[in-house]
Amino acid sequence: MRRRTTVAAAVVVLALAGVGAYAVTNGGGPGTLDVAWVSDTDRPNQVNHHPVAVAGADATVLAPVSAVSGSGGHCRLIALDTTGAQQWSEGIADRACAIHGIGDPTVLDLTGDGDREVVVPTAENAVYGYDVSSGDREFVGNTTSFGYSKPILLDDPRRVFAIDFDGRAYAWRPDGSVAWNVSVDPAVIADPVVMNDRIVVGMTDSTIALHRNGSRAWSVPVGAEWLTRVDETHVVTSNGPRLASIDTSTRTVDWTLDTAGRAVVHDAADGDEDGTREVYVGSRGGRILAIDATTGAVEWRTRLSETTDLTPAPITGNFTDNPGLEIAAVTHDGQVAVLDAATGETVATYERDVAVWVHPTAADIDADPLDELLVMYGDGRIVALNA
Repeated sequence: MRRRTTVAAAVVVLALAGVGAYAVTNGGGPGTLDVAWVSDTDRPNQVNHHPVAVAGADATVLAPVSAVSGSGGHCRLIALDTTGAQQWSEGIADRACAIHGIGDPTVLDLTGDGDREVVVPTAENAVYGYDVSSGDREFVGNTTSFGYSKPILLDDPRRVFAIDFDGRAYAWRPDGSVAWNVSVDPAVIADPVVMNDRIVVGMTDSTIALHRNGSRAWSVPVGAEWLTRVDETHVVTSNGPRLASIDTSTRTVDWTLDTAGRAVVHDAADGDEDGTREVYVGSRGGRILAIDATTGAVEWRTRLSETTDLTPAPITGNFTDNPGLEIAAVTHDGQVAVLDAATGETVATYERDVAVWVHPTAADIDADPLDELLVMYGDGRIVALNA
């Protein structure tokens, strides 16, 4: 890059008590991330940990906000406009509301008519699809357990694919009828990816691929709590402290790396413009790593916090008016940082004294055209930041 300027949600089954104070640190000068808005979506807990999604040209922000079972809070998918004002909200029954009440959302076109739907797994043992503009429910896919990871869209034929937490994979037709379902493995939390007409799924002790009809194409004995697609033939998985690169064409492991702490991945990109992609990793102790996706070599390390253990996955985007890619990272103790993708040097920071459990979302919601950062805090508030 021309300049040298410079973070996954754990499966949380803890009932954490207490409400974080609604206090923010907002600088405004160079080196800070400025607050565009803070949503009025708080809940009486500190454990919201499913990321927001953003839909289309009008940049509707779709926030899965849940509560601890029995806390009196409600589990709702909330649509916000680009100023953080609520447009609509749809929820599940309070009797089903819990920390996974509303899972990871994804935006897709159910029928190919150009209209957008947001599809989310829920603790009602169902995947729901809502019209992004109106909030009308247009899709229901029933499951055997609650959902965690985000659904995805399959083409030719068009199907909604999702996996519930007990490890049953479903493909539904746009009308919600089941095209097929198969058992994979319990406690699946990794988002599935599509590669070479296969659906790659991370499981507790292996990474598998399914054909479009649900039959198993291949399996590699490498567990994947999280996984990210690197290119047409490679995925990188993380499982505990261990990273592994899988060549999906040969079903072999190219390299492994022990990060000496719980590692989480989400994005891979050529951040330093050297012709080789890097995988960006959040690891224990507030550490962010850039790993050469071809060799597994560590290119840089940055430590954002001395006081936190859990570090969600970094994401990529263009957050400042400097040319080239940047990295956005968060820590469990509420810090947010934009880093130079080539060096790991910190460009801008922000801090709020509330826990963060999950990676942020990058999207241009104000047409400037830089990306804004949308951070889901544990209390259910979404903070929109820009640099």
